[in-house]
Amino acid sequence: MQLSPDRYCVFSGLNDLGGWDMGPALVYQVREGSPVGDVLGEGIAMEKDSDWRPFGIPLARCPQFTVAFGLQKGVKRPDGSAYPNENVFVLQTFINPQLCIDGEPMIPHAARRYKNWPADIDPRDLTDNLPRVFWRHFRLDDSGNDIEFMDEWEIIHQDGFADGYGGGFCSLGESCVTMHGAFSPPLPADEKGDTWYSLLSFAKRDPEEPSRKNPRSMAPVVYTWDRSAGRYRWTATGPETCHEGWQLTDPGLVRMEDCWIVIARGHQRSRDAEAVAARKGFDSFWFRTDDLMRGLGKPVQSGREGNVPRMGYRCADGVLRVVFPDERWIPLAPGEPEPFIAYDSKKGKYCRDPLTLYDVDPVTFEYTNRRVIFDAPTQAPALATPAADLTNMTPVSDGNQWLIFRVKDRDATRQGTPPDSLRTMGAHCVELSYPAGTSCAPDRVC
Repeated sequence: MQLSPDRYCVFSGLNDLGGWDMGPALVYQVREGSPVGDVLGEGIAMEKDSDWRPFGIPLARCPQFTVAFGLQKGVKRPDGSAYPNENVFVLQTFINPQLCIDGEPMIPHAARRYKNWPADIDPRDLTDNLPRVFWRHFRLDDSGNDIEFMDEWEIIHQDGFADGYGGGFCSLGESCVTMHGAFSPPLPADEKGDTWYSLLSFAKRDPEEPSRKNPRSMAPVVYTWDRSAGRYRWTATGPETCHEGWQLTDPGLVRMEDCWIVIARGHQRSRDAEAVAARKGFDSFWFRTDDLMRGLGKPVQSGREGNVPRMGYRCADGVLRVVFPDERWIPLAPGEPEPFIAYDSKKGKYCRDPLTLYDVDPVTFEYTNRRVIFDAPTQAPALATPAADLTNMTPVSDGNQWLIFRVKDRDATRQGTPPDSLRTMGAHCVELSYPAGTSCAPDRVC
């Protein structure tokens, strides 16, 4: 994100080679001039808490899927006056629980793959009750070369509702027990800059089986600047959006000239064997609305993506675009063991590659003009089971933008990952250049 006219901050989660979706820390770098400029300051924003015991169970609290928002230092209102909340930013991250046995973290949603998963711990008790979003405030320090945090990490909740684990943390009701973080940063509601919108996904208890939760839905939330406290607060939650037979996750928010666009990743709850074999049932859900707080309206579904993260952006030239990886499988060699992460082991090793970008019509949501951003066989041949995903588009810098994305080897382990593969893994970026004269309308207003 942009902290001032010539300072940018890049946040990134580190990956533990012990498995997928395992984050040992959240780190940052302050860079000069552009998101890929010289590093001026860096540090750790959150470390994994390996002694977290919310229910008396030895868990690790791991950061994932981070976004940030706020008004850059020195920004002025149209009349030239100062914003009271300039240079106050919010860092927000989704916390995923991991079980720790003898120092070894294990992911609850992959519990069946661990030989030493305790028989007396139902992994659904963890996945159904603990995933939540945390935040903390920070600012660009007086030197302009680093950031300083203004408070400690805290679990977020709507004003006037419960602030711990369990239900009742927002106006969606007591049955709402968990939430998952947004995949795009909150955006300002208007030029006043004191109200911001975001989309979060939520899960509720099943009334017929209270110990289990229903598929996830989405709802817009409002963050409002509290001038007296010098911080933001979650002040309102909009209408819940559901779709029968689907769970909606990984929501992204885009502001166009005349409307709001929402994209979500759909998981169909009941898929027959034929649908699974054809990789159906993982559609994108697109919504278009004039007023987020009055509802998202009827979705348009796209079945192109598969079971992968997908991100929507309004780019510097004003065009709506979507970025996601294709899916492919590498056949297993004779005698080769089944990979740890396997969505369909009969097909072999599952890859997310290549990473692609499409133009999207903001009314019909038709995809056109496919371009390949990253192709592992030609750009990263050392990766045995490549994955390129989790993208983020930077603000405009010198008329251009940078698309930052994760590259990972899904076969990587702590014991046996080749050095060439390790050197390739990490955060990669590609520059998006626009023709001379492009208006460079920013995706993030303010």
